Amino acid sequence: MSVLEKSPLYQQILEKGREEGREEGREEGREEGREEGREEGLEEGLEQGLEQGLEQGLERGILRILRRRFGAYEADLPDRLAELPPAVLEELLDEAITAVDYPAFAKYLTALEEQR
Repeated sequence: MSVLEKSPLYQQILEKGREEGREEGREEGREEGREEGREEGLEEGLEQGLEQGLEQGLERGILRILRRRFGAYEADLPDRLAELPPAVLEELLDEAITAVDYPAFAKYLTALEEQR
C-alpha cells in the first residue's frame, strides 16, 4: 500500500466512492425488480384474463346450445358451469351437442360433478 493509499483523505474518498457505488447498485436493483414485477404481473393478468374469457365463452356456448336444442335449462345451471374447469366445460359442450335430451345432459353433468 502506498503512502497515498494510507492517507485518511484517500481512505475517506475511497469509502465515499464505495458507498455511492453500493447505493447506485441498490437503486438499479430496485428499479430492475420493479420492472420485472410489472412485466410478470402484466403477463399473469393477461393469462388469467384469457383463461377467464375462454371459460366464459364455453359456458355461454353450452347454455346457447341447450336453449336452442331443448328450449330451457335449470336456473342453477349457469352457476354450476361457472364452477367447472375448461377441460370439463369442453366435454360438456360436446355433450350439449350430442345429448338425446336435456335430462341426458343433466345426468352427464351430475356425473362429472361427482367425479370432482
